[in-house]
Amino acid sequence: MSEFLKRLRRDPTEPRTYVSYDDFMKLLDKVRPITVRLPVSTVAKLDELQKQCPSVWGSRQELLFEMIESCVKDWIDAQPAQKGSARVFDDVARKALKRTPDE
Repeated sequence: MSEFLKRLRRDPTEPRTYVSYDDFMKLLDKVRPITVRLPVSTVAKLDELQKQCPSVWGSRQELLFEMIESCVKDWIDAQPAQKGSARVFDDVARKALKRTPDE
């Protein structure tokens, strides 16, 4: 099962092993705006997925965050050296969190 489906099906009271979108927003205050261009059909699918799962993700940003984080986790899990791959991504993330917002 993909990481995305695991997160989708996770009971809110169940412990989690990852940092959530809310953690970044409320606790860490480490988010920044970006602009992406997506095909209108993809945006429509995204909106429909959010409608289908309204109690899971509160916003489009949160849904996209979960999709991207889940995709990275699935990619890491598919690597022969999972721990080494995970370490690379963890190091990049840690460095990004240490930077000031102006960088």
